[in-house]
Amino acid sequence: MCKWGNYEYVKLKIPADLSCKGIIVWKWVKIDKCIAPIVRALQEGNIDMRGSCCGHGKSFGEIQLQDGRILLIINSREWYNNRLFFLFKLFLKELIKKFKKLVFLIILHS
Repeated sequence: MCKWGNYEYVKLKIPADLSCKGIIVWKWVKIDKCIAPIVRALQEGNIDMRGSCCGHGKSFGEIQLQDGRILLIINSREWYNNRLFFLFKLFLKELIKKFKKLVFLIILHS
């Protein structure tokens, strides 16, 4: 992740509810340099965004989408060294247990 203030300009569609004019506008916006290619690709793919930040080494990066979802940007070192990976593994184990139980119930019901 880059340091705060290390950015590049990306032309973005600003949603009407975030625009001072109350209409959709296109504007050159400062985007953290390390995530600018991702933001640009999302914009070119017509995926509307509300904001972004790379985290600057203090937290995970994120891109907030217009529909309310958030894309987390995590490099592999952060992923493996963080509790998020551990929590994800626990979630998968629980999901597999529930799936096995569901399959058993379907077989039992048949």
